[in-house]
Amino acid sequence: MKLWRLTVLALLFALGLLACSSQDMPEANPKDAPAYVNRGGAHAQKGDWEKAIADLTRAIELNPKDAMTYFKRGFVYYKKGDFDRAIADYTRTLELKPTDAELYLYRGIAFDGKGDANRAIDDYSRALEFNPQYAEAYSYRGNAYAKRGYWDRALADFNRDLALNPKNLEGYINRSRIYLIKGDFGRAISDYNQVLEINPKYLRAYIHRGLVYYQQGDWDRAFADLNRALELDPKDAEALYHQADLLDKAGKFKEAVAAYQSFLKYAPPQGGDRYVLRARERITALENQAGN
Repeated sequence: MKLWRLTVLALLFALGLLACSSQDMPEANPKDAPAYVNRGGAHAQKGDWEKAIADLTRAIELNPKDAMTYFKRGFVYYKKGDFDRAIADYTRTLELKPTDAELYLYRGIAFDGKGDANRAIDDYSRALEFNPQYAEAYSYRGNAYAKRGYWDRALADFNRDLALNPKNLEGYINRSRIYLIKGDFGRAISDYNQVLEINPKYLRAYIHRGLVYYQQGDWDRAFADLNRALELDPKDAEALYHQADLLDKAGKFKEAVAAYQSFLKYAPPQGGDRYVLRARERITALENQAGN
């Protein structure tokens, strides 16, 4: 799952990126903290993290009691990949706003980014103490539990997430992964069906459902789902690879070579990727086999 599920508008509000006039700029009033926040947001919008941090830091120097400026700088540190500083800023924000469930969620996400699933779980749990109806906190905690191998706890959290937000496509995808790990293919397929009922163009659901059908030995449905995915995006590397793999396993070697070649054409430029390496190996093996 994505580590950040803010909408574009929410992100604009979070970073103070809404349009501001020249009177709002620091040059007009060097002691005006909100002006630095506004300009810092504009820098962040352009991906200029260092300038954004410099302006937000100046705003904090001018107004060290403004919790949300720490939060905004923490967000920029997070986007920059500096998880320790992000955590420090979120912690300072929580000192000023200790009952804000959303702030615990954000700090938990930063701990997750750092690879500290235990502390992430602690923060998601704190968020739920302050807001037991916080669907996103259940989703993130469920993923953190899954990282630790706590499948039943993860499943319980994904169930709560979906009970609160039954239109959440990502929630069904998350839960389907746990069902697959537990070997419950029928419930996994049901979740993919639910995703596709809500959004018939959700390409990944076709791919993943197709792979489950393959695991069940239902080749026709497996190929049908992969073909449908490729109708939606003929250049999707994941769908092309799995189509090639299934054709290979089905003994349709000529078609498999063509599909592997299409996959390599559109695969991300990562020469050492195991799927890229296997595709190259299979093309060589199948072509040699055809020549003998």
